[in-house]
Amino acid sequence: MRILVIEDEPQLARHVTSALTRHGHLARALHDGAEALQAALADPPELIVLDASIVIAWMVVDELPSGDTNIYENLPDNILVVPSHWPLEISNALRSQVRSKRLSIHDFHDIVERFDLLNIEVQPPLRLDEIGPLAQFAVTHELTTYGAAYVQLALQRRVPLATLDRAMRTAALKLNVPLLPA
Repeated sequence: MRILVIEDEPQLARHVTSALTRHGHLARALHDGAEALQAALADPPELIVLDASIVIAWMVVDELPSGDTNIYENLPDNILVVPSHWPLEISNALRSQVRSKRLSIHDFHDIVERFDLLNIEVQPPLRLDEIGPLAQFAVTHELTTYGAAYVQLALQRRVPLATLDRAMRTAALKLNVPLLPA
């Protein structure tokens, strides 16, 4: 699998790239965010498990480099996969941003429209017989069940996990799940 490691610390980037390569991935490291974004658009990863924290950073906090406002129009189809609760997390984050007045209602509508530009595969809800195993996975890896759903999805699909959540990143590293940003 093609993986782009985005890390401003060269030594850490070498370590992560080396580990990914040992696990059979084609890994490349870049240290500049804008350069990495362009590289990701030019040669997109095959599939990414997308945590809500990444979307909130992109869409609400607007941490994209200037000039990259059309990233959503440039992302290829069918590379993003999310657990069934992801839409609720995004909805709640947007509601919180509007309620706290960090996001105007106009900006809210702009963000919602941007979702139409992404082809996001939402996984079906858990079956009742999957509740116990997910809860056990969460307990074992010291995660919320929401976080466990993301990590487990990335692990099962053998794809990178895009998250800013510290606990999810820790669990993913222990399970050898590649992370974005690296």
